[in-house]
Amino acid sequence: MDFRYLYNVSQSQIQADVNDLVNVRKVYAGKMEETITTGGSDGEVGDGPTEPVNGDWGPVIRYAAQLMDVPIDDNGINLVKAQIKRESGGNEQIVQGIWDVNMANGNPAQGLLQFIPQTFNYYAVEGHKNIKSGFDQLLASFNIPNFLGQISGRSGWSPHGAPRSKTIIKPPAPKSTWGWPFRGMNGAPTSWENGQQFGHTGWVRPGSGGSDFHDGFDFGSAHYSGDILCVHGGTVTSVGYQAGFMVVTVKSSDGLTTVYQEFGNSVSVRVGQSVKTGDVIGRLTTTHLHLGITTKDFATAFAHSFDEGGGWLDPIKTIQSNGGGAKGQSVPIKKSRAQEYIEHAKTYLSPEPQVYKWGGEVKDGAHPTDCSGLWLSLALHFGIRLKDGARSTYQIIKQMRPIKRSEVQTGDAGFVPDLSHVVCALDNKTLIQESSYSEPCNTRSIDGYYKPLNWYRYDPLANVLGGEGSSDDSGGGTTTTTRTYYQIKFDWQDDESIKLYVAMLGLR
Repeated sequence: MDFRYLYNVSQSQIQADVNDLVNVRKVYAGKMEETITTGGSDGEVGDGPTEPVNGDWGPVIRYAAQLMDVPIDDNGINLVKAQIKRESGGNEQIVQGIWDVNMANGNPAQGLLQFIPQTFNYYAVEGHKNIKSGFDQLLASFNIPNFLGQISGRSGWSPHGAPRSKTIIKPPAPKSTWGWPFRGMNGAPTSWENGQQFGHTGWVRPGSGGSDFHDGFDFGSAHYSGDILCVHGGTVTSVGYQAGFMVVTVKSSDGLTTVYQEFGNSVSVRVGQSVKTGDVIGRLTTTHLHLGITTKDFATAFAHSFDEGGGWLDPIKTIQSNGGGAKGQSVPIKKSRAQEYIEHAKTYLSPEPQVYKWGGEVKDGAHPTDCSGLWLSLALHFGIRLKDGARSTYQIIKQMRPIKRSEVQTGDAGFVPDLSHVVCALDNKTLIQESSYSEPCNTRSIDGYYKPLNWYRYDPLANVLGGEGSSDDSGGGTTTTTRTYYQIKFDWQDDESIKLYVAMLGLR
């Protein structure tokens, strides 16, 4: 500012036009590509836990150490958990957001223990080279010489030393076979009362709203007694009461969940425990054991106890075929509406992610380029409109009902506490969002999200979608895909002008 030629001036007043002021910017590294390899048949890991159990990575750490032949006690488990908490907070999908030399080279650290891709690939074992898999990162970590001695749980780490092996060092026993739930059973039941068998039984079930569908098989105490045996090995994922009945669930490495319920309250297992076929689950102290097998997570399956939307399989056929008949039993023959929702939502991610813009281009009668508009657009794609032209998060939430985190399914909405943002659930694990100015549409893990979310459901949409789809694109065999995304380098802001004029984010 130049004050020359202002002679004999005793006072002046300076005014600033800040209409076009920008004092906060997000700086991006631009378009980036990441090659993702998902494992196939090599690197077999048996029935041990490969995903956190109720958010706890402890059982997975122990199992990965076992496979890589690394002795580990509870102190070692806690050390690795502390390092995980520091590196990623337990979010196996997270990508580094702090500017450093790796970011400068377009090579950000990623995943549970924040490996950079080159380092991860150096230590990863065959069949487990997915950097976004926490289990694969743990196997790679235990492939580092003296891994436990290289971490402190209090600071960052820099892996060093030659890899111990190219493959899993101590492969597990063959995957669990299937077996019957009671001793002395030499084959499938030959007699039962009507209503005890799986499927549409012709007997309307109490509390079902008129449905005759039975989601499992009841092994009655008239023919069976004593210990209840594990029919398919895996990890115990829940023990507790549901709708007044004791329920034990076991998830196997093939993705199936076995449900033991209505047998009484004599339980012999705990959450996180690995069990194999034939191990004792509990003891029959009531009139029957209800045995169910589902391809979905238990919360979703339980919500469809009286219909075919729960991914339920016939327990007798599944056990008889040693699991070979499990494929193809799940009821939906054509693509579900929930799966259509997921696939439509993913069109906002490719060929290039849609960039956030409040009130942007109209699509399906909404503005899907901002957070609430994305939810509205996805609903409108299925002919669902909110009443009174609701548009903002404050208006949308008033027409929804709150639900528990465990109940989240495709199409539900997650609101941050101050209602400044809303995300859309693709399934119980993954959300999609338009998150902030100039940031592209993206997906994130629900449990790894950086803000608490309160979940709500709009029943007209839920009724159309009919439950949950799956956002998991993986299939059998080893596949390699390239994901294109835009990575934030860092945020820049001018603190002095923020103090004077408040923060004003650049929109271009």
